[in-house]
Amino acid sequence: MMGKDLFWAIRGGGGGSFGIILWWKIKLVPVPETVTFFRVGKTLEQGATKLEESPSMVWTPLGGMMSRISESKIPYPHRKGILFMIQYLTAWGDGDKDPERHIDWIREVYEYMTPYVFNSPRQAYVNYRDLDLGINKNNMCFDWPITDHWGIRYYNEDNFKRLVRVKTKVDPHNFFRHEQSIPPLINYY
Repeated sequence: MMGKDLFWAIRGGGGGSFGIILWWKIKLVPVPETVTFFRVGKTLEQGATKLEESPSMVWTPLGGMMSRISESKIPYPHRKGILFMIQYLTAWGDGDKDPERHIDWIREVYEYMTPYVFNSPRQAYVNYRDLDLGINKNNMCFDWPITDHWGIRYYNEDNFKRLVRVKTKVDPHNFFRHEQSIPPLINYY
C-alpha cells in the first residue's frame, strides 16, 4: 500500500531507497522538439584551445515547467529561480599515474566559477557523488554526520528530514540501500 508520503519520496528521493516499484501512473506534459547542443573548445581562464583528457560540462535547464513545482512538492528541490544546473565532470582510468590532477582540476573549476553563481554554489545533485561533500562507508554504514552533510545539500533540510521519516516507516531495517540512500532514523542513534 502506497501512501502520499511514500509516493512523494519515490518521485525524487533517489532510486533504491524505498523499495521496489512494480508500476505507477503519471501525467505527461508536452516537451518542445528543439534540442540545442554546442561545444566550447577553450578553457575559461586562458581562452586557449588547451586539450584535456576528459573534462566535461553539462548544462541542465530547469526553467519552464520545472520551476512551477514547489520545493516541497517532490524531494528534488533544485528548481526555483534556477535556469540551469551545471555539472563539471572528469574521469580517469586505473592506469593514470596522477589521478589527483583530475580532482585538483575539478576543484579549480569550482573555485573559478563560484563568483559567477548567484545561488547555492557547490550545492549537490542527487545521485552524483561528490568527494568534498562526503560519502558513506563501503560497508553501507550510515553515520548521521555523513548523511546529514550531503542529504541536506541534495534535498534541502526539510525534505531530507521528511525522507528520513518515510524511510524509517517503510524500511526501518534499511534493506533497500545503496551508497547514497536515505537512512532510516534508527541508524542515527
